[in-house]
Amino acid sequence: MPRWLRVIRGMIGTGLTFAAGVGVVGSILGLVGLLLGELSWDDLRMVAKLSVVAFLVGVGFSGVLAIAARGRRLETLSLRYVTALGAGGGLLYFLFIAAAIGAGVAGELPADGAAMPAQRPRDVRRAESQPPQ
Repeated sequence: MPRWLRVIRGMIGTGLTFAAGVGVVGSILGLVGLLLGELSWDDLRMVAKLSVVAFLVGVGFSGVLAIAARGRRLETLSLRYVTALGAGGGLLYFLFIAAAIGAGVAGELPADGAAMPAQRPRDVRRAESQPPQ
């Protein structure tokens, strides 16, 4: 198998691992919140959206890692280097979400909960400006 196909297979595997991790943890926390009466079934739908986002983040992270570590094995990379790449990727992801919300094109774009408080004032203003039906 050519090297580039192995890299793509690894990127997809990392994305699936991220998605599965977010799905399992989100489902457990969501069910606990549901049992405690803090969440509704509508809130649990966000877990599926976050899993899709986690897949994309995982693919992106492994792609950046593949580019940055070209020609080296994963075992030779320092933990500090990989951690810095992950932190930088997470920062870029949340900056993208903030820019999308600021431009008003975010819609229902899930942001792991970070953008939801930022969207609330806009939703309240929109609801207040519409006449009652």
